[in-house]
Amino acid sequence: MPEINRHSSSGRGTAGTSNFIPATKDFSGLLPQDLKFRTPLYHPGFPFVILWSEKAACTTVVKWFFLQTGLIEEALKYHPWVHQYEGSIFKKRPGYLDDIYDALKRGTSVVKFVRDPFARAYSSYLSVCGAQSVENGRKWAVTARRKILKDMVGRRTVVEYAFSFRQYLLWLAGQSAHAPNPHIRQQHLPRDDYFGIRFCKIESLTENFRALEQEYGLPHSVTDRPELLESSHFHKKSNFPPAVVRALLDLSVPPRRSPEFPYVNFNRDIAKGTEYENLIVKCFRPDLTLYDYLADEPSSLCDLPDSVNQTPKAPIRESMMPSTISLNAKFGETLHVLVLGQSNVANHGKPRLKSSFGRSFHHNEMRPLADPIPGGSGAGGSVWTRFASMVSDTKLAPDLVISLRAIRGTSVKDWSSSGKCYENLVRELPALKTCQVPVTHIVFHQGERDGILGTDVDTYVGAFKRLHAAVSEVFPAAQWIICRTSYRRGRTNETIRNAQEQIIASCANCWRGPDTDQLGADYRHDGTHLNYQGLKAFATALVSTFAELAGHGRRSTAQ
Repeated sequence: MPEINRHSSSGRGTAGTSNFIPATKDFSGLLPQDLKFRTPLYHPGFPFVILWSEKAACTTVVKWFFLQTGLIEEALKYHPWVHQYEGSIFKKRPGYLDDIYDALKRGTSVVKFVRDPFARAYSSYLSVCGAQSVENGRKWAVTARRKILKDMVGRRTVVEYAFSFRQYLLWLAGQSAHAPNPHIRQQHLPRDDYFGIRFCKIESLTENFRALEQEYGLPHSVTDRPELLESSHFHKKSNFPPAVVRALLDLSVPPRRSPEFPYVNFNRDIAKGTEYENLIVKCFRPDLTLYDYLADEPSSLCDLPDSVNQTPKAPIRESMMPSTISLNAKFGETLHVLVLGQSNVANHGKPRLKSSFGRSFHHNEMRPLADPIPGGSGAGGSVWTRFASMVSDTKLAPDLVISLRAIRGTSVKDWSSSGKCYENLVRELPALKTCQVPVTHIVFHQGERDGILGTDVDTYVGAFKRLHAAVSEVFPAAQWIICRTSYRRGRTNETIRNAQEQIIASCANCWRGPDTDQLGADYRHDGTHLNYQGLKAFATALVSTFAELAGHGRRSTAQ
């Protein structure tokens, strides 16, 4: 294998790019056999492991990988269809899965190539409607086609019967997320949660190849072998007007068709506001949110019909987490919210959003408010972009600034005197004080870690009071919002909740904030971190809390 520069940073905790998904499960739960399905690409000495999915430029990705590892000529000589060498020779070598597992265990970087689920769904449909789906009994598409028709008709029937794209999506929506053939199932796999992943979108495939080549000092450039980017099974699309495309989508693509058959160019713009959008979001929500294919859309796109949303099963106590906002008063000044705490206020939610209202303040610089917000440990979505949109919609304040200083997995001692977070915060307080917009509120959302550690009430309250004293010395007029939070994987901790209630009752200028322990598993994407529904509910409760503060409707009688 050619010599490769391995200086680039790696490791499960290092992003190296904004397109990074941190691990959400402990690596010890991963087994080598978990890597059999969609077996990753890896070669000893190569600087990263490659994850791929069917119908997401996997052939091109494999060719590029073999180019970089010096195996491309051998692979093409073995068979023009590069997957033959990949499956029959390269991945058959003894210890291949163990090599991948050991590389992941060492913290080797992971790169995953992903595709827009809208385009991928239609590409999969065309494949199960291809000539080979009725002529080649060994082809995956004919097996999938037989199952689709059998489920639609209620009995086995001949594969020549045709079905439309809408019928296909309706069928797919009724399948288990992990049951269908890999060519048509989600790109995300449960095993992906055990290690951090940098994802590269194939919509910018050449640019991503070049970036990786430069970053890792790879020996070859994709521009030297442009033929490797060509695909023999690409469907050439015709640019019909949107109305014509939607009409043609209701017709069936025949399994036998001429070489000049005019395929429609289906994409998210064509689907927007139609049943196609709802069905694709229902089928591929994890891919859309994890890989940021909703990130550039307005937040209203997330407000999907109830038939598509994962509607929460557990009720929310309205006194703790209001579902509506009642404004009796508003702020006449800009809100500057300093956020301290753990992962659920630190960009570990899903999906990511942007807000046209509000700004973030970090390192003496005002920036647009977009997930992930600088200052948080995560690379996902946050409650703060939702909160900003609601502040704007309700006209609760003329402007908003968020200063995020929140780190996943931190204990209250980390935020107390001599703790790692405390020391970093104290160094940043002078810059926050000189900001053109003074800090008006401090949101503290922390407790999950201390539930694991078994922290007692006195220790928790004492550690918080030391943090409270240090910050209040710089911002004596700022109001503290103390959230009740201890929930982790289905359990809450009454000791931590009691400590938080004691803080609200005994510390000056501390007010009762949202109780996110009321948000159960249906509001969390991994048992701990908030999903779309959870972030929306949390943001609604925060706006309600701030509205009460604006009207001096204090939730505590602390003096």
